[in-house]
Amino acid sequence: MNTIIKNVYLLAILFISVNAFAQLPTGTKEGGYTSAAEFKNNTPKYPSGFTVAKRSRTTIIMWGGNDYEVESTEKSIKSSTIKKEIWGVVKQDTLYLNAKPLTGYAGYTKVEVYGKYLYVKPAFPTYAIQEEMGLTKDPDYTFLFGGIGGAIGGAKKALARLPLVYNMQTGDKLVLSKKDIVKLLESHINLKAQYEGEPDKEAEATLVSYLVKLNELEK
Repeated sequence: MNTIIKNVYLLAILFISVNAFAQLPTGTKEGGYTSAAEFKNNTPKYPSGFTVAKRSRTTIIMWGGNDYEVESTEKSIKSSTIKKEIWGVVKQDTLYLNAKPLTGYAGYTKVEVYGKYLYVKPAFPTYAIQEEMGLTKDPDYTFLFGGIGGAIGGAKKALARLPLVYNMQTGDKLVLSKKDIVKLLESHINLKAQYEGEPDKEAEATLVSYLVKLNELEK
């Protein structure tokens, strides 16, 4: 019984911690940001005029792309601006990143963890971006291709999502994986040792919890 209570307690602490970092910094302005620097400075170039809609499963299967579609209610903000210029849009206490630079596919992706390291789940990227990230040759990433490997196509390809960490300072993108979390933990010896002692190092909940801890340390 004590073990069960302890596990429930740890899960509750993890939920509270992750949930806290799943919220925008207080006072973040709504609007369209053209860079991470604009977002950090809370100075959106386009302060209003955006709608964000979640795309349906059927639409994604038919047309591919990411989970959210951003449109403008302002005639001065063109579709090309949304697709090419805007880095992210804040709407109703949520940041949506332009996922084209991350994946090669149109649309926006919802940020699930905030801080130096953002956590998102965009569409599975184009082969060119897979190569850029080293996903096609490194055996440590074979888990990503589970049921969609080889001739990835059709509905599985359209619906596949990549657990991605985006570094706000450098623009680097990494897979949320044991290999890449260990890289990020290299300069935090005690935290790395704590992670190495985890019973399930590859579980998403475990990985996200350490991403949250890294954001706390590297504010």
